[in-house]
Amino acid sequence: MAKIEDKKIKKNEFFNLIQSIEFNNFLQIIYFILEENYKTISDNSFIKFDPLFFPKTLFDEKKHKDNIIEFYALLSSTFAFGNRKSIMNFLSNLFNKISKVLDLNEIINNKDNENKINFNVLNKKILKKIINLKYRWLDSYIISSFITSLLLFYKENTSIFNVLITKKIETNKEFWLSIENILQTIKNNTKYFFILLKEKNKKQNKYLKINSDYLIKNYDLKYKKDFIKINSLIPSFSSSSLKRFMLFLKWCNFKDNHNLGIWDKDFRDYILYPLDTHILKKTTILFLLIIYNFIYNNLVEKFYEHFIDLNKINLISRLNKINTKREIYLNNLKKLFENFIDSNIPSLIIKKYFEIEKLIITDNNNFLYNNFVSFFIENFDIIEEKLNKKFLFKNCFKDAILIKEFYKIFSSENPLKYDFSLTFL
Repeated sequence: MAKIEDKKIKKNEFFNLIQSIEFNNFLQIIYFILEENYKTISDNSFIKFDPLFFPKTLFDEKKHKDNIIEFYALLSSTFAFGNRKSIMNFLSNLFNKISKVLDLNEIINNKDNENKINFNVLNKKILKKIINLKYRWLDSYIISSFITSLLLFYKENTSIFNVLITKKIETNKEFWLSIENILQTIKNNTKYFFILLKEKNKKQNKYLKINSDYLIKNYDLKYKKDFIKINSLIPSFSSSSLKRFMLFLKWCNFKDNHNLGIWDKDFRDYILYPLDTHILKKTTILFLLIIYNFIYNNLVEKFYEHFIDLNKINLISRLNKINTKREIYLNNLKKLFENFIDSNIPSLIIKKYFEIEKLIITDNNNFLYNNFVSFFIENFDIIEEKLNKKFLFKNCFKDAILIKEFYKIFSSENPLKYDFSLTFL
């Protein structure tokens, strides 16, 4: 894909072009770019480069229970960090090795062996098979303990989906509290199994149904560095690794070539974007350019009436500040764009502008503009905050919410549809 400098268009010339495009038309250009990129990779040929490949292969075989596919999805998404080649090589090696020692259906779904499985012995069995397997900072002891923790969780709960539907979740807070409890349980059990692997002489229970907090606290100092690694592997709301669990949730909830759709109940309203570096970078560029065009075209003034109509009169003075500092904001956004000058997006915008210059569809313009109005007003506080600070998206819960709202401008019913395709934009 040609870069902006290949077109011999400098940054100032690119912004001159951005300034010449009406805001409604600019939204349409971004919409076309997102949609065309999404459709380009909508076939299965791209999946072989993605960790979704492993649970998707099981899903397509149509002979595995949903909780087995979910187990593979959770394991695949958990290790979805690093470059794609390393991720795929590691997961391929891992699944190949554990498939030779684990009958997942027998362990998880056979109710006749309810109290007969010795998970400590199972952990040793897994470790022996993967003893030389490492990934980044994670050694085979941590990897084995994590897998055993998942097996125990699935044995006791059938699946994560089963836990969520039995909670009768009705609010965003209830959903994420349930997720937090699930992750904490898996994390605690991973540490517990890790301790038992390391403390070889310690008397071990045949079947774990205990509170392991006491044991973990006793060994917290001894295995402090290892516990930090375990904490980085299994997400929490305060860690950037939460994006990998978001990926898992998206796979299970949405049904298309880029997802699995194995969950019957729809939790889509609660799910946020899995914020990898690609999504953060591409979204920052799109957001930055849209806001730049919005401010340059003096649309801030037009929004006064929208704020009044929605009884947001108290925010008008703050809206007026954006108008007053218009030149400062424009210069700041322009300067920030220098960090992304090597992106493909400017070239795509230029190309699309000349393609659709005379073919703007009015109905679609209105749809996009109305969605932007809703987005801007509902998220005014955080947009204002970003304008007054570095206008960058970070891998945090607050920005994950805002990014999902941002993509509702272009796909109100399914804003997460662009997740996979953004990687290739």
